[in-house]
Amino acid sequence: MAAEPAVMSAERFPHRQLEYAFCCETALGEPGGDQLRSVYDLSILAHRLFAGFISVEDAYALTHSVFYATRFGHDMGLFHERPELLPNVDDIDAIICRYTFEQNLDVALELAATRMIVSDKNSPATALCIDQAVNSLSTMGHVPRPPGADVEKRDALTEEFLEWSEQYHSILVLGFTLAFALGHEIELPGEPPNAEQLLRYGALLSAAFNADIYETCVRTAEFLASGTQGLPGAQFQISAVERMLRRHIELVDVDGDPGLLIDALRLGDLSSAIDTRVGIENVNRLVRLILPKLKKFSGPAAD
Repeated sequence: MAAEPAVMSAERFPHRQLEYAFCCETALGEPGGDQLRSVYDLSILAHRLFAGFISVEDAYALTHSVFYATRFGHDMGLFHERPELLPNVDDIDAIICRYTFEQNLDVALELAATRMIVSDKNSPATALCIDQAVNSLSTMGHVPRPPGADVEKRDALTEEFLEWSEQYHSILVLGFTLAFALGHEIELPGEPPNAEQLLRYGALLSAAFNADIYETCVRTAEFLASGTQGLPGAQFQISAVERMLRRHIELVDVDGDPGLLIDALRLGDLSSAIDTRVGIENVNRLVRLILPKLKKFSGPAAD
């Protein structure tokens, strides 16, 4: 199949191109290294990653790019030749915190495996993710599928097959992640002492991704009050949240536009007034209270 012209002519995202090249090398013995040099520059590996703004699709693009560029961790030559493509481990840890909070353990586990390929240093975020997945496996018999990932129901498919198809990938990824850790003698210490703090961090990043201004402010207040010591990449990641809230207020101040507030219709529930405009003003007041604290925390990174 890899040699078929129809397959070779398909347009692909960069990480799919890396997968295809991996298959060609495995099946046909065609490395295609020169062809891939430009692909890396177009891939997600060429950019820093903001955990509060990365989609599930882009998170998988990151993991697949690392998996296939390194032959699942067996060949780190690319990153030795081009260290600028090596993903920042703090970015990966922050994304793991977010997806672990969202209970999307499928992508969180792929990120954990990616984190271990990129660095063998201890990662509390990885430990938290794996601990939750192992607990799910021991209590439920499987790792939960990604939220909202509905399998197409067909009359020709048995209930047993449908159950397997909903669960197999998350279990497969957990198995791969554990096997990689054991094969590379990476410690898996169980739930880290700062698990609650990491999940609070993930909750803030999740609220930012949903562009929920009110929830972002509430989560920010909790985050800052609980202490931020030791949280991976917090200054860099929170600087993006600060910019999002600042843009929102700038839009409001210029022409009264609600800005980035996408959930204005439910704001009547957030105040004693029925008037949505009053609800919006209450949230904007909250943003103005939070912004100076975020600016102080983010420092130069916010600019």
